Amino acid sequence: MRIRLDVKPDWNENPAIYFRVTMSDEATRKDRLWDATELVRARLFDELRLEELDHQPYFKFRGNSEQAELQDPAWA
Repeated sequence: MRIRLDVKPDWNENPAIYFRVTMSDEATRKDRLWDATELVRARLFDELRLEELDHQPYFKFRGNSEQAELQDPAWA
């Protein structure tokens, strides 16, 4: 798993943190995606104490094969 982030205002100019999470293709299978993304969100909230920040967190998830196909440098 790889996690990238940007700190910048959201669409309403409120402080925000944008997380981009690349996960294994196994984790992003349709029958596992919900559990995998919820686990990542929960761990980030707990470990980074996101609820204590003034920033709204936003999450995007992508599988390794999707990233390999798209070659998006922001996700590399």
